[in-house]
Amino acid sequence: SLQSLHAAEASGRLRGVAWSQNRLGQLELGAGRYAEARMRLLRARDLHAQLGEPQGLASDELALARLERLQGDPVKAAALVEGVVAAYRGFRMPRGIALAQLELGSCFLAQDELSLALEPMAVALRLSASIQAWPVFGRALLRLAELRLKEGQAEAAILALACLQQQSTCEAETEQGSRALLAAQHATLGAAVIEPWIQRGGTLRLREAAAGLGVEI
Repeated sequence: SLQSLHAAEASGRLRGVAWSQNRLGQLELGAGRYAEARMRLLRARDLHAQLGEPQGLASDELALARLERLQGDPVKAAALVEGVVAAYRGFRMPRGIALAQLELGSCFLAQDELSLALEPMAVALRLSASIQAWPVFGRALLRLAELRLKEGQAEAAILALACLQQQSTCEAETEQGSRALLAAQHATLGAAVIEPWIQRGGTLRLREAAAGLGVEI
């Protein structure tokens, strides 16, 4: 929060300033305020570099990669995030690896490189399930459903999206994303086609939805 940032600045705690800038940058990113997000994330990266904190740097770089993708440069984003994947592997941080792999898959998806996107998304699903990081799992399932929609596998994708709608562990952004994709398919395919799929998907467990998309957990 801004209060945490101001307190860290007032006491001269650079580490606290760096992480506060990181968190605020990610909040700005989620709200679509990209200029503000970039400013804060770059400040966080500079401070983490100054402090010699590689885990902080990895978090900053991952957020900056997402920013580049959302601003229309998935190629640049993929180049950034590949280094982050390697860093989190070095730290042996499965949640970080899962998040970085998911971002890498999202970068490939944004380029319509569907075959390249599948493997990092599958890694993100399996890792997040293994540590029960269900919000991350939900994000990965959403992206994989989007990939399957692009491949024309509408039924499997809609089952997974309907499953996500029933999960209390999903983040608001995941829930909104799944709702938007379902609405688009509703308009394209019609209620008569997708409503039975939605009803069936609402009864699935997350692992069953993933299996339907081709990833066994």
